[in-house]
Amino acid sequence: LAVASACGGQGGSPEPAAERFQLTEVDGVAVATTSGGPLYEGNLFDFKPILELRQDPGLEESLLFGPVDFTVGPNGFYYVVDRGNSRIAVFDSEGNYVRAFGRRGYGPGEFGDTMLLQSFDGDVLAIFEFQSQRTSRFATDGTFLETISLPGSGLAISLDRGPGDTLIVT
Repeated sequence: LAVASACGGQGGSPEPAAERFQLTEVDGVAVATTSGGPLYEGNLFDFKPILELRQDPGLEESLLFGPVDFTVGPNGFYYVVDRGNSRIAVFDSEGNYVRAFGRRGYGPGEFGDTMLLQSFDGDVLAIFEFQSQRTSRFATDGTFLETISLPGSGLAISLDRGPGDTLIVT
């Protein structure tokens, strides 16, 4: 996890850096994000770590295999999509491993394919599975709450519960 402290768009590509990266401010620090496009040679970034996730080789469940996304929960913990292990790994605000939840499969509380952290809604974390077109919802402690599936053959980016138990599909 890193924050960008400086950026420039010299070299590599004629398009301005603002079209490839979005800088947002988090607690007074500029954070650089990209939509997944390539980083072009010549873009000048000075990254400084904001957190080191501590994995213990002696504690197998603390080891990540294919982390791809993260979000910070309302409790200050980091929730990391560990795609290679088909689970969510949880680290405290100091980077210490706390727990993991989920496993490979297609049943309740299981993950079968490409997972994306969707959002926190209060104390509920939504994890979207693109290929299965479903969202699984968990409490911050990892307790499985429900799975919301999109019937039919559409292409959704995300789905979640809205007010009055409505289904919100993007």
